[in-house]
Amino acid sequence: MQSAKAVSLTADPSCPVGGSVVVTFAWTDATLGSEVVTYQTQTVAGGKQLVRHLCASTSTADVIVVHSLGSAGSPACPASCSGSPASVSVSVTEADGYPYTLSGSRRAT
Repeated sequence: MQSAKAVSLTADPSCPVGGSVVVTFAWTDATLGSEVVTYQTQTVAGGKQLVRHLCASTSTADVIVVHSLGSAGSPACPASCSGSPASVSVSVTEADGYPYTLSGSRRAT
């Protein structure tokens, strides 16, 4: 979110995902070029996970953010979650019922 030039509630065509999209961030890095990160929910053996999927240049990487996901709400933004919002928050509830919010804000430019 800190360097995102674009925020979307759908997957970026250049970075396909295998789960349900929660939110996608895209930006251009001076060294690596175009980068896209999609937070998605995935169903795996034993439950659901929230996964951060990165596409950078010719490589991809996945990081599990929440292992035992109950649910991830729709992103909340100050005005609109498209374009370049100042911040994005997503409410998460773990499978055991523990709720919290993941938030990110843009860097000052």
